[in-house]
Amino acid sequence: MATGILIYSYSGNTLAVAERIKAAIEVTTGEQAKIERIMAENAGPNSGNPIILKDIPRIDQYDRLIIGAPINAFSLCRAMTMYLSGHAEFSGKHVGCFITQHFKHSFLGGSNGLKQMVGLCEKAGGEVEQTAIIHWSSPKREAEIDDAAALMLKV
Repeated sequence: MATGILIYSYSGNTLAVAERIKAAIEVTTGEQAKIERIMAENAGPNSGNPIILKDIPRIDQYDRLIIGAPINAFSLCRAMTMYLSGHAEFSGKHVGCFITQHFKHSFLGGSNGLKQMVGLCEKAGGEVEQTAIIHWSSPKREAEIDDAAALMLKV
């Protein structure tokens, strides 16, 4: 089964989680996984400028997708929202979603952002099977990443 890990990462935190998930998939299942990055101009968390997506990964070769993005301003980041709203076609694909956020508590944006992501993935035709939130400032961050990787193996 071909796995694509589709992410937007501004600071590198979401990318670090994606790399751990990729390693877990490859070590546990022996299957290959590939990280595909959405790249955007003007996508900084404090930028008020319009976002321009400049790299839009092709995902048609993947049977399952794992989608990851950070929280900005208590919501799903603008770059991933734009991608999922206008460029995603997930019909027939199994999907796992994860969010990274700075705060230690999910009610400070993580739960809302994850709900947004799941809704957009389902609107694009995907079947979301697993979800996770990683709280970057939590002392339990490493365990949360391990738990997220284990959940994404079930997608």
